Amino acid sequence: MISSKPTELKLLRIKAGYSARQLAKVCALNYATVSTAEKNQREVTPKTAKSIADALGVPIERIFDIQIEEVKNSVATNEND
Repeated sequence: MISSKPTELKLLRIKAGYSARQLAKVCALNYATVSTAEKNQREVTPKTAKSIADALGVPIERIFDIQIEEVKNSVATNEND
């Protein structure tokens, strides 16, 4: 599981012109997932972190405390399922 950098995540979301609900919709996530990740009240999966970073057009490590290899391994595993 991965924790967010809440200030950076919120600033980038606002800069991209998204509300938390809009970002959730773009990422096909539940609003609560985005909201709690943004407040760092809940950790997210590597797949969720990648989805949010991709939607905001930033490297995943800019908004989440993560080892990039953890995401690559997790995403590769999920793609093979």
